[in-house]
Amino acid sequence: MKGTLAPGSDADIVLIDPGKRCRISLSSMESRSDFEPYDGHEVTGWPTTVISRGEVIVDNGKIVSRAGRGRFIPRTRFQDL
Repeated sequence: MKGTLAPGSDADIVLIDPGKRCRISLSSMESRSDFEPYDGHEVTGWPTTVISRGEVIVDNGKIVSRAGRGRFIPRTRFQDL
């Protein structure tokens, strides 16, 4: 069942270190973009472990996932109510 924390489930989980202080920079982000809107901002609290679809993709702050594991999910255009 999606979102359930139980054996065989498919939850996405992010563990953070609430006391870790970091300065965000373009070079520290895993992005193909040439722009980081938060470049230079100092933050408190940073992800240490990320589990996606049952697979650890960030371990101790380091990306450990294989390239190409992401999936494109097409969306329709936003419809204003």
